[in-house]
Amino acid sequence: MLKIFNDKGICQQIIAVGNFDLARQQAEKEGNTAFESDNDAHEVLVDGVLHEVKIPWIYDINKEVTITGHEVIDNVYHYTYTERDITDENKAREAEILFLQETDKRTQRNQLLAETDFYSLSDVTMPDAMKTYRQALRDLPAHKDWPNVDFPTKPEE
Repeated sequence: MLKIFNDKGICQQIIAVGNFDLARQQAEKEGNTAFESDNDAHEVLVDGVLHEVKIPWIYDINKEVTITGHEVIDNVYHYTYTERDITDENKAREAEILFLQETDKRTQRNQLLAETDFYSLSDVTMPDAMKTYRQALRDLPAHKDWPNVDFPTKPEE
């Protein structure tokens, strides 16, 4: 694999397959250094030599980690880094995803209701099974698992 390192010796990209010569040229063009390595571990580039580096942080979905460099502690390379709390951003993203899922599900539900609206005309008798089906569609948004619900099966006409 080809690892692309920035001027601080931090690996910015790993290329597992492809044209390494082209990737190496592009890296150098951008002021980076490319090294081939068979090591799957994290590595830093120090004075032209690759060294394994330890990750001192614990993964947390609500923390954004930015690697700022590396340091040697007891002859072992460790990343230096900053953390930023992204809890509010994650909550906002989750709320947006839920809103989009609800909107999509409501649109599908409204389409299913529209397909059977003709039953509600005054000169048409709506079968009980269709009344139950339409009511089940209208009740879906109140379901505890909304919008992760299945639509009821439309009765035979």
